Amino acid sequence: MQVGLQSPNSFGTASALARGQVSRTANVGQVNAVADSKLTNFPDSPFISTQPLRYNVQLNEQLTSVQQADNFLRKVENHLLALRQGVSTNNSQYQKHADSLNTLLNNRNKLSGGTVDRQLNAILGEKPPQVNFSLQGINNVLQKSQQETLIFSLAGQKRDITAVTIKDDSSPQQILRSLNLGLGRFGVQGRSPDGQQVVFSVNESQWGRVSEHLSVRGEGQRYPDGVFYPVKTVAEVAPEDVINKLKTNAVPAKSQLGDIQNILEHVNGQRRQLMQHKDNVRSRIDGMATFQNDGDALQASSLLADKLSSGTQDYKTITQAIAGQANVRSLTVRNLLG
Repeated sequence: MQVGLQSPNSFGTASALARGQVSRTANVGQVNAVADSKLTNFPDSPFISTQPLRYNVQLNEQLTSVQQADNFLRKVENHLLALRQGVSTNNSQYQKHADSLNTLLNNRNKLSGGTVDRQLNAILGEKPPQVNFSLQGINNVLQKSQQETLIFSLAGQKRDITAVTIKDDSSPQQILRSLNLGLGRFGVQGRSPDGQQVVFSVNESQWGRVSEHLSVRGEGQRYPDGVFYPVKTVAEVAPEDVINKLKTNAVPAKSQLGDIQNILEHVNGQRRQLMQHKDNVRSRIDGMATFQNDGDALQASSLLADKLSSGTQDYKTITQAIAGQANVRSLTVRNLLG
């Protein structure tokens, strides 16, 4: 079964290895040069560290996520460019580049702060990176309409069990919904984007347990009765799989040039979208500024202080000041304090 990646929280829903689905770019290294030239002015780190009240929490988190994702993808892009050059010129050093890239991808979660998934999509939403996979024999499960109760077991450090009851004459869509209700306890959800192939997904943090310790017991219709049968899971092919083939010499290096190019263009496209996101965040931050020029906030607060000092005996002036402070926008107060 072939599985297609669809991640609603990432910039690109296509797999980095999907040929023909990533638009060709004239110069892959162009984004690298442009982005590096902007590293010095985004974000304004002194303001973030010393004047946190100038930004709200959400924008701070977005800035951090964008930086982490772009920094990681920039490193991946540099390694891919060196690897492509080495493979295309039959340079024996390409193995060194493959090893370095493999190490980088193996530490992706840590180095990117969880902002890049295994397909090298930037994940800036609240949903953590996912692994898409298929279940062996799922078509047989969906096509049979007989009633059966399936008991799923997920072992590991602890053992979790859930039951799925399939009623007589259930359609494939109804069976899939029943499976989602049960497997949802393990964090597993299935979907059928094209109405034929079924794609399951689970958080990356849970993938190791699901891939190694998922089993099922049936009643003799879809799965054997009386014994838990291991369920084989097949993860979607990811860039790290291509690099591993080069690293282990499993296939001729030049035969992988097309896949390397697809990955490179995918990373390039992700970085372009991150740059656009940076610009959007910067515009939102600029729009928060109430005082446009340096010293405006100090001047306004000084005038207010003078007014209050001269009006200590004037009940009307004090009343107006209090009313004004009560109705002023909180954003203005934060900018004034920041």
